Amino acid sequence: MEHTSKMTSGEAASAPNAGALGPGGEAALEASLAQAIRGFELVDQALELGRGQHAHLLGVDAEGSLVLVLLVAGDAETAPLRALDALRYGTRHGEAIVRHLNHARLLPDAGLRVALVAEAFDETALERLRPLEGAGVEAYALRTIRSRGQESSYLEPVVGGGRASFSAVPKASSVEELLGSLGSRQREVAGEVRARLERLDERLALSAESGSMVWRREGEELAVLEFEGEHLSRGSAPGRSPGRSPRTLDSERELELFVDDVVAEYLRRADPGFGSGG
Repeated sequence: MEHTSKMTSGEAASAPNAGALGPGGEAALEASLAQAIRGFELVDQALELGRGQHAHLLGVDAEGSLVLVLLVAGDAETAPLRALDALRYGTRHGEAIVRHLNHARLLPDAGLRVALVAEAFDETALERLRPLEGAGVEAYALRTIRSRGQESSYLEPVVGGGRASFSAVPKASSVEELLGSLGSRQREVAGEVRARLERLDERLALSAESGSMVWRREGEELAVLEFEGEHLSRGSAPGRSPGRSPRTLDSERELELFVDDVVAEYLRRADPGFGSGG
């Protein structure tokens, strides 16, 4: 198989490349993955995840699980968001991906692994990734061994393991049912956002869809509140700053900024001249 990876300009600037693994580049990366992940076999590359993001390599492990490998920067902002984007996309579309790849070893009921690879992860990034241990996310740091005559690299596991089931996002049939399935911190965030948007406009339609809370104004999505694992909440305002990743609502400040985004988008739709300076 000829190996060619697709990256956005931001990814290319911050993520490690195959050359960082020394002689052999991508072949060395594939060999390192085979050592780190039992039974790993490369199946394909450059899976589009939306928002300009890609899983650089797609593979299968000894259990028949789909493995999405992402080359990432190891900072506290980039790595957790890339992991969550890949986990969410993979759990929602995993069965379709398996059918698309049509590989004999891939099993649709074997689940998903998201493997992040970075030259190094900072401590804050590791703290944010550890809650995803056991939920299908793992992380590996590149390590290099040098001697006078040769150089080689390997992957050291620094976070987690486990597998996520396809369609692992809870399919709650009502908002109250969804709230009951959340962790305590997620319920607090959801309750605060719900109260603030009710004050904005009590006529907004609220529904539970694929494990997310969705607010609509006149039939169009205004705000989406997503949940990952038992602790993480992410908010976005479709139409506001298209292409920007959802905010991770891990502080009061981020929650305030998310609500500000929703209010600004609400006002823009109510008055198309809002914010135009005209």
